[in-house]
Amino acid sequence: MNRQLITFFTFIALASCTHVPTDEERAQAFIDSAATLYANGHFEAAKWQLDSVHDNFPQLVRYRRQADTIAWRIEMRETDRNLHYVDSLLPIKANEVNQLTKPFKYEKNDQYQQYGTFTYNLLRNEWNLGRSYVKPFTDEQGQLYLTAHYCGTPIDYERLRISVGDFWADTQPIDAAAKHTYTDLGVTHETALIAPNAIGTWPEFWTTHQDENIKITFVGTKRNYTYLPNKDERQAFVETYRLATVLADIARLEKLRQHATTRQHILRQKLNLKE
Repeated sequence: MNRQLITFFTFIALASCTHVPTDEERAQAFIDSAATLYANGHFEAAKWQLDSVHDNFPQLVRYRRQADTIAWRIEMRETDRNLHYVDSLLPIKANEVNQLTKPFKYEKNDQYQQYGTFTYNLLRNEWNLGRSYVKPFTDEQGQLYLTAHYCGTPIDYERLRISVGDFWADTQPIDAAAKHTYTDLGVTHETALIAPNAIGTWPEFWTTHQDENIKITFVGTKRNYTYLPNKDERQAFVETYRLATVLADIARLEKLRQHATTRQHILRQKLNLKE
């Protein structure tokens, strides 16, 4: 028998001995790999293996169910980790709020308000009667608002501007429904509430320029009015933004905690685990 025939028959023999894995075996290999990765804490890598089962073997329901079980266990571990993270941060944030709210007045009308509000004492309405000024305040969820009060001859202001030198930031145009105008003893009062989504970059601006002579301008259709907040007012602006930021952090953490707790309950049911 010549060399070429020997080589040919050797190749056929080897080919006949080579095992081609079935889809079931390949799916099981992915699952076994995912289980090992999960046991060693490599959750993202395990997820890739589990995705391969779903993507490559959609018809193998039994193996996909095994993949789902491992995926639920991974999610349970991740949810536990998130809850530990939230529970460790919430007391720290709550302590920050306790310190930051000392110079603020808390107000809430239970009949009309879902969340109470914090206003820096220096900028409370009753302490600023008869002057034109802007004050920020925050609600308990960390939503930051501006209220603007102008008194004098009418200017019909349509937005607010904060500036230092050639740098400035404007609010969005003030919605007519958010503005109220009245006259008292011949003096025109124009008040407006600027919602969080209309403030623009005001908070970042006043924080960046807190040590400079900031100007605040009521930009009117008839004329403008400008004033310079003093050092204490600038500090009130900064502290209000700081408080709003921490309150917003707490609100996000509380939502994360609620979501994680709900998801844990669902996962326990799927895995037949006791609460």
